Amino acid sequence: PGEDYSWSLLCRANAAGPITGTFTIVTDAPDSPRVFDLRCDGIESSLAVNPSPAQFGERLIGDSEQQEIFIGNSGTAPLSLGSVTTTGRGFSVTAPPVAGLAPGESTSVFVTFTPDAADAGTDVHGTLDVVFDSGSRSIDLIGPARDAALNVTPSAEIDFGTICAGQSGDQLFVAVNTGTGGTQLDGVDVSGEGFTSALIAPTALPAPLAARGGSSATFRIAAAPPIGEVTGTLTLTAAIPGAAPTTIPLRARGQAGGIGASPGAIDFGGVVVGEPSGGRTVRLNNCDAGPITVDRATLSGAASGEFLAVSAEQTLPTTVPAGGSLLFIVELRPTTAGDKVATLTIGHGESETTIALTGLGVGDELTGDGARGSYYACNAGGDAHGATGLGVLGLALGMALRRRQIGRAHV
Repeated sequence: PGEDYSWSLLCRANAAGPITGTFTIVTDAPDSPRVFDLRCDGIESSLAVNPSPAQFGERLIGDSEQQEIFIGNSGTAPLSLGSVTTTGRGFSVTAPPVAGLAPGESTSVFVTFTPDAADAGTDVHGTLDVVFDSGSRSIDLIGPARDAALNVTPSAEIDFGTICAGQSGDQLFVAVNTGTGGTQLDGVDVSGEGFTSALIAPTALPAPLAARGGSSATFRIAAAPPIGEVTGTLTLTAAIPGAAPTTIPLRARGQAGGIGASPGAIDFGGVVVGEPSGGRTVRLNNCDAGPITVDRATLSGAASGEFLAVSAEQTLPTTVPAGGSLLFIVELRPTTAGDKVATLTIGHGESETTIALTGLGVGDELTGDGARGSYYACNAGGDAHGATGLGVLGLALGMALRRRQIGRAHV
């Protein structure tokens, strides 16, 4: 469903005059067979044009490709050239450098294809028309027009929350190309004190990004901030003509003492209604000099019933030693489409630490037949590729969900 198939048809004249035929496609569709009438005209001509047809490669909107087209005199008498023009949006041609050709001589013109945004995702058809003293010749021009769009999850500001001095927190990112033509990710750059980047798959740039999410680039940003609040910027550059770099603000707080959570907020991105987002981890850091007792974890807010949060390591209450941490796994399972907002509150004695939770429920009508295997369902959860201790966390979440009599969990 939704796929295309194309045939290239060639008319090779063996005599002067009209040539007719048919092209028939037989399928199991109700309107089969489909019959197309074909016609071409065999002409007596000493003008040779090569290549014919002229096939251009896939070009992104804003990019151009130029092909050299040779025009020759294959006859025994001199030939006078007239106009050389093109039809079809996006095609242009240079004028021939000479007005006439002696027998056996040739010249060339350059045809340029610059796709228009209105043609994105289609193959543009045109002609190169050459007028000479004995008539005219036309050859087909075919230019695939494509677009590319860089989509990054998560894409909102990333707040790594509070991180104890000497420790670090990280966030997984996935970049895909949602356009109709291939491109590549050229740069993953991060600014701000204590922020670093690392590619996971592939391990080197440039990273190819196939059309329509056919491939992805996964990378991790780590934060090991100094004491106090720091900000930074993640900048992504792709080989998309005219496109500005994608920037994502980063924020983190280094803490010498006290209790904090990393990250301080989680954006799940788009998640298909009825599907799990995949587990995201929250680390509660005890930067105090003594142990603390974590005795509760609650969800509140308008969409709290569509989020799930469990301790990944132990049941509550539990003790977190000085300099230690406690992991929680949070998951979004939207039951309706629309924005989802909730708050995770982790209580330790008389104090509480809060983490803001956001996401978007995406209806099946927006995702098509591939919703259950969609990029969002698999990747928006973030830690599905390479999170530290993933196996332990997955087992813990599975056991916790089983205790809560929930059927299954994806981490």
